[in-house]
Amino acid sequence: MTAAGAEHRSRALELGLQQTSTGSCPRRLAGLPHRAGSCWCESRLNDHGRRYRCTRDGRPVILWEPYSAGGEDLADVLASATADGLQVTVTGASPWYPGNTFVIAFEAAS
Repeated sequence: MTAAGAEHRSRALELGLQQTSTGSCPRRLAGLPHRAGSCWCESRLNDHGRRYRCTRDGRPVILWEPYSAGGEDLADVLASATADGLQVTVTGASPWYPGNTFVIAFEAAS
């Protein structure tokens, strides 16, 4: 693992997240298949996408960590995620590149 990769994983652990894979299609959190070629996860906002497990309760979460987002792109992703039964949170607590990227976090709706 590179030094940058180790730093990223360390920052994620500080936020209570342990990386489990590089899979980044949020539909899978809702038990839905990835739709190659037409899936909303192919949005340009899916930058540095990874799957994690929350260290306090074990629930899976997928983070996308883009550098910026246009309002229309963000609205499209939020609408698609909601339609697929996912809960979405947008936050500045990014383990990828703090201060330069932000987080779009996806979880299965409870």
